[in-house]
Amino acid sequence: MNVLIVDDEAGLRRGILKRLSIENYSMFEAPDTMTALEIIQNEKINIILLDLRLGEEDGYQFLKLLKANEPDIRVIVITGYGTIKSSVACIKEGASNYLTKPIDMDILISTISSEVEKIHLFEENISLRQSINDLAGTSKLLKYVKSLPTHIDTVINKVKNSNVSILISGETGTGKEVTAKKIHFSGDYSQKPFIGLNCSVFNDNLIETELFGHEKGAFTGANTR
Repeated sequence: MNVLIVDDEAGLRRGILKRLSIENYSMFEAPDTMTALEIIQNEKINIILLDLRLGEEDGYQFLKLLKANEPDIRVIVITGYGTIKSSVACIKEGASNYLTKPIDMDILISTISSEVEKIHLFEENISLRQSINDLAGTSKLLKYVKSLPTHIDTVINKVKNSNVSILISGETGTGKEVTAKKIHFSGDYSQKPFIGLNCSVFNDNLIETELFGHEKGAFTGANTR
């Protein structure tokens, strides 16, 4: 997780940076809003620790700007001038939490850990929604596949009384023989026998014989016509 500290107090920034680095967070620091914006533009920041008073700058206004443009970034407000009124205002503007100085490092780490969990939950939620959308797409595909037999029946009705040869192609198990039988038994030849033949079991020399017959003596063992 990438954490950005925006505070004009260099000592506080260094202290937080050092402590959170031990917790394996990737740390960034900014003494003012301009530097913070540059970092945000160049890095994927997940959490911001924001001081409300940044010298002559107003951290509260920066919070509003952040949430308007980067709503997914979690913002934890830190201030030495905490009041109930300001905390409520910050939460209303989208701050995730509000801590007062001096900063208790254990509380800060616990607060950041909580925000990290929320980020993970948010990402899982997005992933779940995507999975649901994918399933919806699969459902549409299944509906299309289920509609194919109706389409095939339409084709069968067009060709069942035809006198031309019909080639049915497809992979193993796709229903070629079933389709052939439907054409045969629903057409003009339904009173005649249907003979299914697996040509793959015959070699090149015998397949013609099996299909069209042979004359007596055509090959060894051909004792009758």
